[in-house]
Formats: sequence, C-alpha cells, structure tokens
Amino acid sequence: MNMRTPKRLAGVLLAVLSLNLVTPGPAGAGNFPTPVGTDPAGDWGNGAPGGAESGQDLLKAYIGRRDKDTLEFILRVEALPPREEAYALFAVYEWYFTVDGSYDMGFYGPCQAHAYGDCASTTDPLAFVLSDFSRGVNYMLTAELDYDRQQIVFPIPLDALGASSGSIISPRPATSHDPKAAVAAHTVYFVNQPPNGTVTPRDTLVINRNYRIR
Repeated sequence: MNMRTPKRLAGVLLAVLSLNLVTPGPAGAGNFPTPVGTDPAGDWGNGAPGGAESGQDLLKAYIGRRDKDTLEFILRVEALPPREEAYALFAVYEWYFTVDGSYDMGFYGPCQAHAYGDCASTTDPLAFVLSDFSRGVNYMLTAELDYDRQQIVFPIPLDALGASSGSIISPRPATSHDPKAAVAAHTVYFVNQPPNGTVTPRDTLVINRNYRIR
C-alpha cells in the first residue's frame, strides 16, 4: 500500500481550500461577509401570501468586503423568483445606515420596481440609488442577483461611502413604517409616505450589529 497517496490528496485538498479562501467568486462568495441582522421567514405583509415568490421575505442581512475598494451589502431572502422572471421582480429594498456616526446614508432599488428620481433615467433594471443625505449627493450603482444563495447583493464603493479601513457602518432607524428597522422590502416605492396613508405589504429587518471595515 502506498501510504503517501493520502498525504498527497490531503495536500491537494488543502491547496484547493486555500485557493477558495483568497480567490474572488460570485457576488458575496468567498469573502465571509458579516451577518448584521436577521428576520423570521414568512412574516412579509403580516403573513400575506406572495412575499417569498416576489423576493420580499427578508431573512438575513450581511456586510462584507468584496475587494479593497468595495463593500457588499447583502440581503438574503426566502426565495428569488425564477431567473426568467427576475426582471419582473417588482421588489424594492431600502437600507439606511450611518458611516462613522456622521454620514447619513441609505440606498433603494433595484430601479425595475419604480421610476422615482434617478431611477427615471436608467435603463438597467438592477440599478439602485445610493443617497448621501448629509451632503445631498446620489450615486447610481448596480445590484446583483445571487441565485446560489437566494440573495440580492448591493456593491458600493468605499469612496461613495466616504469610508476606509476602520470605519464603522451602523444602522439608522429611518423607515417610516417601523422605527426599529433599518431595512425594508416592499412592492412599490413611495416618496416619504404612501398615498392616503395606506401601507403596502412589506417586510422589515432590524440591523442589530455594527460593521467595522477591515
């Protein structure tokens, strides 16, 4: 029996595992993003049907470093619609936060679900808008759908955040329908308040952990 074969196989496996740890992969993969919030399954629209099918039943939120210049804000959902229906998702995601306690920021989109503000000028259905409310500046960026993990990935450059290594991303209680939640998923984007005070079915997620950029 050749006793060196298992050792060689172990060495190959170790090399492969090491390669996977440092090689960039699909959106959110290989970077070990940090979980910053969770939400129960099945509570979209107070239990109304359709949340999972539309990609709006929030489960987990993560923040991670994609590369030296970019962070990923990641929302995992109960399910994404089939690939061929992805561009008829009609889901809007909002996430509000502060950077180092002074920059008041948030993003909303993808633009496929509405045509408000900067979204009216884009032709990319997965475009989303990052707003720096403290400076009155908007950035148009592009989200990604990760079907392997049933999640939506929002890549955001550090420059747009005014952040660098050591900066802290903290939640901001900014959703008008749930003051405890910094993340919301719903069907149609309304400016400030829905018409006539109505509330569309939605799911909210509480961010309960800060993220320090490493």
